[in-house]
Amino acid sequence: VIAGEEAENDSGVYEYTPLTAGEKIIYAKKDGFVDSDSATIIAQDLATSTIRLQIKTLDGSLYDREIIVSACADGLAATTTTVNAKCAIEQSGLISDWSWSGDSAFLNSIGGYANDYVNGIYWGWFSNLEYGQVALNRHELVNGEKLLLVYNTNPLRTSVDNATPNVNATSTITVEQFGLDLSWSPVWTPAASSTLVIAGREVNNKSGTYEY
Repeated sequence: VIAGEEAENDSGVYEYTPLTAGEKIIYAKKDGFVDSDSATIIAQDLATSTIRLQIKTLDGSLYDREIIVSACADGLAATTTTVNAKCAIEQSGLISDWSWSGDSAFLNSIGGYANDYVNGIYWGWFSNLEYGQVALNRHELVNGEKLLLVYNTNPLRTSVDNATPNVNATSTITVEQFGLDLSWSPVWTPAASSTLVIAGREVNNKSGTYEY
């Protein structure tokens, strides 16, 4: 008897899939036997997060769209789930390959682009342009997040000191590029010799800082 409804059980083992969230009281009965004690199943809504997933290589874009990510296992043999970055990659539909160290998953390849450590080419990731330094299955996603994965390329970022200037007043636009220093620490440095696109028009940005 599951949530007040009878279900016949021919073998003694019954596979039950709750269709709604909430508490389900379960007990068993059989002619000639005393009813079993009751058990409780608490069905939970599947956790999700809506994020912007971008997967970029030096050759171009493998994926760039909004995606609803559902919870998945957070470890190799885990019985618990989280809405983590590994779930997003696997649910993108792109073929990915992983290796494990304990309960941490490390990305080997996406869409045929595999790590090549000999030549210093490998997958990196960013959350809202913050460099990721944990295993992807250990990074829990939040609604509205931008998850960026890069291969053989790094992101740029821009900032403006005054986003609402008067006409004929000057705003300073700064362009920075991401990299790792000699100690492998993440750093953002001025993106010299870059190009800015302002209102559809390209302008050279020799120093990384542009007065507009």
